[in-house]
Amino acid sequence: WTLAVVYAAADDEWLSVSSENGPAGEQTVELSARMNFGDTDRTARIEITCGEQTAQVTVTQSISDETDFTDLFDPDFAKKLQSLGHISDAGNITLDDMKKIAVVNDLNVSYETLTSLQGIAYFESLTSLICVDNELTALDISQNTALTQLSCYSNQLAELDVSKNTALEVLDCYDNHLTALNVSQNTALKFLYCFENRLESLDVSQNTALTQLWCHTNQLTSLNVSDCTALTWLESYSNQLAELDVSGCTDLESLSCSGNSLTSLDVSQNMALTQLFCSSNQLKLLDVSKNTKLGQLDCKDNPGDGSTFPVTVWDDFDLDNIPSNFTTEDWVYGGKTITPVYKKAE
Repeated sequence: WTLAVVYAAADDEWLSVSSENGPAGEQTVELSARMNFGDTDRTARIEITCGEQTAQVTVTQSISDETDFTDLFDPDFAKKLQSLGHISDAGNITLDDMKKIAVVNDLNVSYETLTSLQGIAYFESLTSLICVDNELTALDISQNTALTQLSCYSNQLAELDVSKNTALEVLDCYDNHLTALNVSQNTALKFLYCFENRLESLDVSQNTALTQLWCHTNQLTSLNVSDCTALTWLESYSNQLAELDVSGCTDLESLSCSGNSLTSLDVSQNMALTQLFCSSNQLKLLDVSKNTKLGQLDCKDNPGDGSTFPVTVWDDFDLDNIPSNFTTEDWVYGGKTITPVYKKAE
């Protein structure tokens, strides 16, 4: 069976359903509706089709008869909204205030030591939410489905659910306490900054529009960037990665994967690469013979073969004039002096 919600032409999508399809048989579908702050009742029609049979259910929502909505909001959050001019009185939030809130597109409540954004759900038209450097331990944005930008970095968030925010293009959630982050539903995502958290794994294989990923300084043992063909910038340093497959990231220009546990690194498919930082791993050698645009290379503090660190370069690379932005000085690894040796493919 499949389910569709049909609205009157003048209405927005105010009704949500828990499932839009499923196998034949007895099923339960939950409906939820945003509050009606309009001047008239509104109606939606639910059409359920199974095989050749169709059933219809009409849902009518009356206008709100409430006059005081103050309890729906965290008091400190309400005070900030008042200072921004979104509501008239934080101690008496009216129906007119709720109507104003419902059409706000951009909201910035940063640097306010806020502990809660209770009431954010009523910002139905919100496309940009910036709430950085507060003291938030929870953030429910499941009702803010129009969001394209969420900046909530430098808080105390232990979890963040963005599964309902499918329009998100920018997500800044770094410097929190996140141990997991699921962005599989955020296929419009272009920029993801989730560094300085406690993430142990991250899968962005569904985020094919992603151009920048900054996930450094976590506890990652797994990072899936397969199919990220639009990715140009990857910062994955200071993690615990034993392997990193960037073969599908054909537009990659900058790769920083230093401070991991990589024993090998294949960048042969990354021919747009201009910067490569892969120091402090467990690499024995490095082949950049396909990376003819490379202008900066940091490969120090790897074990190499115990005395040298072989770097294979491209045919017209000038071995007598190694660029100053390439690692050329010796380093000590495990008590042994390691010398970088640049050579051409045989």
